[in-house]
Amino acid sequence: MLTDKALKALKPRTKPYKRADEKGLYALVRPNGSVFWRFKYRFGGREKLLSFGVFPEVKLKRAREKRSEARALLDKGIDPSVERKARKHAQGETFEAVALEWLANGCPPRKSGMPLDSGTLTQTRRRLNLYVFPQLGKWPIGEIKPRDLLQGLRLIENRGTHETAHRVR
Repeated sequence: MLTDKALKALKPRTKPYKRADEKGLYALVRPNGSVFWRFKYRFGGREKLLSFGVFPEVKLKRAREKRSEARALLDKGIDPSVERKARKHAQGETFEAVALEWLANGCPPRKSGMPLDSGTLTQTRRRLNLYVFPQLGKWPIGEIKPRDLLQGLRLIENRGTHETAHRVR
């Protein structure tokens, strides 16, 4: 586990190297002497990295707080890097705003031209609130890629609710 004293004593080498703290947090020391905070985690079967800033601007205590926040998101089934991107891109028209407007207009009518009944609209709104908005609701509508949708659908499928995943899609 790192300490402030140990961080100040880190010296640059010819190649970048890491010094581990705990629970995925580590300091990356670059050849120019800069020390970057990184958090390594796994989500959806893939290894990912988050950057928390540069030491000493971001102190050890703050880096650990950021790590804890990211781990809390992971416990909820939310990818911290996706959440961060969503917050950064929160300006503009969000997926949630467009989806709620779509629901307010009654969704697309059936092939017969008849509007959807209120029970179907309620169920659709519920699925969006439970499964889609927590992951993609704050994203600008133009920033969402098919892989982002697929990632959310796989989380639903992993719970064993394949029919729900199909309907959410």
